[in-house]
Amino acid sequence: MTTQAPAPDQVVLPPFTGDDAVCPKCSHFEMLTRYRPAKSSQVVEEFNGKPRRGPLPERLERECGRCDFAWDEALLSPAVAAATPPATVEDLAYALAHSHNGWALDLSPECAEHMARQLLDMLDIVIRPDHQVWHRPLTGPLLVPPAAKVMEQTGTHLTSAVPIPLHERPPFPADAPHPSAAGFGAPGGEA
Repeated sequence: MTTQAPAPDQVVLPPFTGDDAVCPKCSHFEMLTRYRPAKSSQVVEEFNGKPRRGPLPERLERECGRCDFAWDEALLSPAVAAATPPATVEDLAYALAHSHNGWALDLSPECAEHMARQLLDMLDIVIRPDHQVWHRPLTGPLLVPPAAKVMEQTGTHLTSAVPIPLHERPPFPADAPHPSAAGFGAPGGEA
């Protein structure tokens, strides 16, 4: 009696674990991900040191960055993929402008937008909506008044150089559209 292998579309793979994957062999958390096309039953390949025969569906092959153990996971479902649209120039420019965290150099809106356009020409990028850059409350800029203004108001050149809010805005509502929806540097967008 001959056992027939299941058709590639009948093979059930575990769901894609995204950035939360952990190696089942060594518990390491850094993974490589490779797209693999469907394989017919005639193809034999080495997989984790053993021969493996198809058929296999389209899949994402995960590989541990520490021990090289590999396993297959399913592609994203169309519903999940549709819920994660690609980043726009405005989204990426906003992320670039707010990702310097402590570096002395701030990007001008023009520089951030130029870099965003260049990166989107080279890469396919999706937003991680769970990242803190998308959840920061938007407040007005804190600026130190110019010395001439201090002299005019106080009659002295001395200033405490304490940042003061120049434009008060309420915190960004959770149900409002993302600031980049108005366009980077546009009214209502982040400048």
